[in-house]
Amino acid sequence: MEVTEKNCVPIKCGIRFSPPALILVYEDKFKKNKLRKHVMPIRNFRTSSSVNFVAQDLKLRHEKIMYSVSTIQIEKMLRLLQEHMKGTVLIEAVQIVNKEFTVGPNEDLNKLEVDVLQTKKKIMDKTFNKSCIKPDDPKFVYDKQIDFNQNENEKVDSGWDGEENDDLFWN
Repeated sequence: MEVTEKNCVPIKCGIRFSPPALILVYEDKFKKNKLRKHVMPIRNFRTSSSVNFVAQDLKLRHEKIMYSVSTIQIEKMLRLLQEHMKGTVLIEAVQIVNKEFTVGPNEDLNKLEVDVLQTKKKIMDKTFNKSCIKPDDPKFVYDKQIDFNQNENEKVDSGWDGEENDDLFWN
């Protein structure tokens, strides 16, 4: 039977360094939940190759298996392969790639190049979608109301919007 989107559930995604290949372990629902392994060779890959382009190409060539694997995950594996090709030790390569594929709270995204910014946006979208509660989720609550325990009559002085400043403004 042929592998289709409906009976293929990805479990793990990994990389093989020699010869370079992306490996996907998936569960075949059609064959009674049997685990299968699919090896996708990565040809003509260099340390200067565009990771995004190769990831899109792999996803397109193997779309029946890779449909639910995120492009970010594939790009991470390819960046790990690039670091290994440069001669970086595996532990250091993993640290470098993890740093590239995380968005720090104090990171200034305005100073990034366009392709790096697009990757960071994809990472933020993936993180958002992972924690997003949708209407069909069991934790979803319609019209959720939260009381912040503040007295409505209590006035908070902000220092800039007082009435005494209004006279100075209009004079």
